[in-house]
Amino acid sequence: MTRNRQGKRDRRSPFVGREEYLGKLAAVWKRKRAALAVCVGRRRIGKSRLIQEFSSRHAEHFLEFQGLPPRKGQTNEDQLRHFAERLAEYMHLDEPVALKNWTQAFALLAQLIPSRGRTVVLLDEISWMGRHDRDFAGRIKDAWDTRFSTHPNVLLVLCGSVSAWIEQNILHSTGFLDRPTLRINLPELSLLESNTLVWAGKQRVSVLEKLRMLAVTGGVPRYLEELDPRQSASDNIQRLCFDPTGALFRNRDGLSEFELIFAEVFQSRARAYRAIVETLASGRRTLVEICHTIGRSRSGVLNAYFQDLELAGYLREEPHFSVGRGERKGSHYRLRDNYLRFYLKYIEPRRKAIAQGRFRVASLDNLPGWNAILGLQFENLVLNSQGLIEEKLGIAGKVIQGGPYVQAATKRRRGCQIDLLLETEHSLYVCEVKLKKSIGAEVMAELTGKIERLVIPRSGRHLNVFPILIYAGGVDPAVRNTDFFHSVVDFGGTLSANGGSP
Repeated sequence: MTRNRQGKRDRRSPFVGREEYLGKLAAVWKRKRAALAVCVGRRRIGKSRLIQEFSSRHAEHFLEFQGLPPRKGQTNEDQLRHFAERLAEYMHLDEPVALKNWTQAFALLAQLIPSRGRTVVLLDEISWMGRHDRDFAGRIKDAWDTRFSTHPNVLLVLCGSVSAWIEQNILHSTGFLDRPTLRINLPELSLLESNTLVWAGKQRVSVLEKLRMLAVTGGVPRYLEELDPRQSASDNIQRLCFDPTGALFRNRDGLSEFELIFAEVFQSRARAYRAIVETLASGRRTLVEICHTIGRSRSGVLNAYFQDLELAGYLREEPHFSVGRGERKGSHYRLRDNYLRFYLKYIEPRRKAIAQGRFRVASLDNLPGWNAILGLQFENLVLNSQGLIEEKLGIAGKVIQGGPYVQAATKRRRGCQIDLLLETEHSLYVCEVKLKKSIGAEVMAELTGKIERLVIPRSGRHLNVFPILIYAGGVDPAVRNTDFFHSVVDFGGTLSANGGSP
């Protein structure tokens, strides 16, 4: 009775990875008492798919309700009507019940939970569901306390792309104190999981081609599902990003995927959030620099905007640090999401031409700055996988501080920009990141110059300095066979030729 949309599921890509989060849900499930879980993450990251997969493995019954995406003129009655339609499906009613409020809606939902067998109830995009009812969070709390928590065999999951709403109204609300049993902040798929999802069994796709595609999509499952493993990286990117009907260029209602992110996730505040993101498209910035660019003064409201964007996985705050001295005051922000970076750097400036179909036959490899932008995207992919780099260098758990490093130029010294700098108790790992078909000896001269300009204070004079090359593509034998590099890390080595299993 309560299994829904099974036919639709069969048409989707196989479920890949997420074993850590399935395990956390299973641990809660084993307690055999009512549990409340919260799952957040960026749009398209696979939150509802995770819960659906868990339910298919463990539950006898599954009830799923989703809020309507925000639209102009939408009301609370629209959301309640949509909820009632789903209730009618489960209850096998010819006509939906006319719901007066969310208290009544949740009461009817609670009555649907069978007395026998285990049930997962998913309320998806709850910030959309209750955006027109100021007491919505309180109504959920009351429903949990008086109805759902009395069922020993129910797992209630609250999902949402608007992570800040859930943080404020659920996780940090005094009314919900200690009620959520589990919180999941779902990240992108790992390199290995992404590889398995798209290229499992595809032996002829080179690692360099895979990384070029991942440099645009990141590990966002919904974007990965749009990739055609039979096509080259150039053809895939052209079809998705540079065709007037491409999935990553224009979506429903004529809006781009980029515009939908802000319209649906951040809604009435979309313009302010977009201004912040656009400022970061050209590189990392401090809060002061961002405020100056967007013409706003620092405030609690603006700080909340940054927290929202970080919680949603779109940007990352990284503390400033000095070699051998630890953290300094202040921090900078980096645009973490690869798709947003690519859209703003390369799609948005060409939007009119793309809409006119002028890129349908163009060779992307011949576009101005094409290799440069893919290199920057690859660098961001590496930074988002810093833990993997530390594992490959054998220093996992030993890094005191690390990240992209910029040493400002002064009258007495030259500036220095290092792609990734990792500091342990005894060593500095100075990492150069390259995505090229062939990396020649010039990379050694380039990194030598950076190390020579790097100022190491007396407190750090004991540190060994190790040059590191992190690459994808090809490396000239003269580079690979030299003793200049402490380590040459093949970042694409994780992506085996035929996909593999996570």
